[in-house]
Amino acid sequence: MLVLKLSSETIIEASAERVWEIVAHQFARIGEWATAIPASRPSAEGVGASDAPVPARVCETGVSMFPRVEETIVSYDEAARTFTYAGARLPAFIAEARIL
Repeated sequence: MLVLKLSSETIIEASAERVWEIVAHQFARIGEWATAIPASRPSAEGVGASDAPVPARVCETGVSMFPRVEETIVSYDEAARTFTYAGARLPAFIAEARIL
């Protein structure tokens, strides 16, 4: 089995408080700022980390291979400003997507 891991880093010129507010507290609103996601909303079905402000989201990608991706926060730590989320409804060649 081939396992491929991808990683990336981005420098964001904003305060940690502002970035945390956007990525964690507005988790379902990624469609407002991520150009690859034309629309997003909170998931009514997703059951994620109970202490996350928004435990799950649905992203409309506009990509025919995977038009809708569901992402669920699986761990959340407000004090440390960290969370992990996993994707579902991905193309068959992607076994798992997890962001740490």
